[in-house]
Amino acid sequence: MNKIHIIFILILFINSCRTTYDKELTIKNNIEKFQSDSIKKINDRDRYIDSIFNYVSNIKNINLYTHFINSFPNSKKRINAEQQRRKLFFNVNKVIESNLDVDSLIEVNACYAPIYKKIDYVKKRRFNKSELINLDLDSTNPYKNRFVVADLNSLNKKGKSRGVKEIHFNEKNSWEFKNIFAYANQEKISIDSIIEIEFDSVQISKKMNKNKLISEQKIYKNYFEKVKKYKEPEVEKAYSIFQGRKYNVGQNLCFCEIIEDTIYLQAKHVTSSQGQTRKFERDSITNELILDERGKKISIYSNRFPLNEFREYYAPVNKLSSRNWDRERKYDKSDAFRDSLLGGGKSTIALFDSVVPLPNFITLFPDQKKYRRAVSKNGIHEGSLNLMSRCMLGTPQSLGCFRMNDYGSKFARWWIPNHTNFFVYFEENRYSGEQIDSTKALVPFTSPKEGNIFREWIHKYYPKYAQEIDLDISGSCNNCYVYLAWQKYGLKFLNSGEGKTFRKRKMEISNREIENNKVNEDIDNKVIKEKYFKEKDEYKIIKRFEVVINCLEDQKKVDRYINKIKKKNYTPNSIKDNKSNCYLIKIGSFNNESEAKSYLKEIKEKINKDAWIYVSVK
Repeated sequence: MNKIHIIFILILFINSCRTTYDKELTIKNNIEKFQSDSIKKINDRDRYIDSIFNYVSNIKNINLYTHFINSFPNSKKRINAEQQRRKLFFNVNKVIESNLDVDSLIEVNACYAPIYKKIDYVKKRRFNKSELINLDLDSTNPYKNRFVVADLNSLNKKGKSRGVKEIHFNEKNSWEFKNIFAYANQEKISIDSIIEIEFDSVQISKKMNKNKLISEQKIYKNYFEKVKKYKEPEVEKAYSIFQGRKYNVGQNLCFCEIIEDTIYLQAKHVTSSQGQTRKFERDSITNELILDERGKKISIYSNRFPLNEFREYYAPVNKLSSRNWDRERKYDKSDAFRDSLLGGGKSTIALFDSVVPLPNFITLFPDQKKYRRAVSKNGIHEGSLNLMSRCMLGTPQSLGCFRMNDYGSKFARWWIPNHTNFFVYFEENRYSGEQIDSTKALVPFTSPKEGNIFREWIHKYYPKYAQEIDLDISGSCNNCYVYLAWQKYGLKFLNSGEGKTFRKRKMEISNREIENNKVNEDIDNKVIKEKYFKEKDEYKIIKRFEVVINCLEDQKKVDRYINKIKKKNYTPNSIKDNKSNCYLIKIGSFNNESEAKSYLKEIKEKINKDAWIYVSVK
């Protein structure tokens, strides 16, 4: 009887350790419960985020939208928040309410200046969004949303030279070439080689519109041949330099385009506006004009800025029209086609004093009924090629027109539609073409002979750079080209054999940087990274992994089973699984799945080979 009793007890123990439930069904139920609990958390989190979004939408604060975007970057409401945020930048009151610095915003994107500043000096008002649009073009013309802002401040808010840093047009971001860039990317070919493709004879995928490809190719070829080929390095300088003297610099033409709810700065080119005036010499007695030996009138030039009594020299808004050409390029059918898209243009060359060509001249027409003292028939054009004009770009120095370099004027002629609005913005206390006092020499050279040593050294070791900045192998020892090269390579020159002679001379440190002009880059479309709103832990889906060793229907069996497992130095627990109609007996709890799998291997060897991992939401 004792042996039979012992055998019976062993059978009971073995049976009590076996898996007697539907394991596959229980695992399926676990998966469904985990999904259900996760969905509930997701829905709770979405309701929480929606409540915050509704709060932000009611307040209409730019910073709150920014914080929402940063706090919930993957939210379904993110795109909506971004759209609403962009719209608020058109409302200067909302910008101010959001404690954003208007001047800093304009420093990043001066296209907003007409909206943020009361540049209409007659009515002391700002312009609104609708006034930026070119209403002279057809309402369906895609170029109607372009305008230009002349940002003419040459001083920063601290009264120091503002500096200039050009931003050239990036054709890859232009809507005009959207399809051909997508095609070039798909076919893995360079964009410049796409102008040679015969789309009529090429198999195009159904996703691509052949007619759009052909149209964009035609426009791009014109851009490539008439603009891009003339591209120069972006101008970047802290001052203008002429004959060894520094001048304040900071004037730009900003090429702006409204796309949906944002004004994009498509390009920024250095310019020079009025810094001089001229009159003709007259006889002090008869007041008659005095002519030179060639019968020409004698010009007398003097400094003059559009300030104080001359403040109304520029109208705050003008129309750009009468788009002329230059002698360097031949005006052909592709240019005529381009002009037809932009509302018209001319193949003629404008002349100054009926003699001097003004390449790519685009005339400014102010509304002289509103701005009676504004001077008409100034314009945008390539500046003369004399040394002073080139070195002083960015500093007020013209007679009233807006001078540009060669590439800038060609781009302007190509990009600006006819009748485009041209806004003029500057603060009177920040418009300056004055010389800057300097106690140190800008370069260590005192004669052309010494300067030529440096010029030759640049040509020898950095020929490509010398070509980029148009640095001749001989010439002045202290003009802007020498100074640009000195800023970039001055220290290397001093450490060379050719430069050892100049090491002990006093001079400015040759750091290439824009001084006193650090701009907060976390504004406009650049998002501040602070998170005002917080994710709640209760809505986070955090997985917990436990090892299931059995599932028993009866509580007494569960208790007996747990006691037996505890004798093996494990601490199991149980929970009722209503769907499976049994008590899950679990052991171990992990936040890491790999740790749980490692533990499962041990449990299968020592307790139950049918053990599995139960996943739940914390």
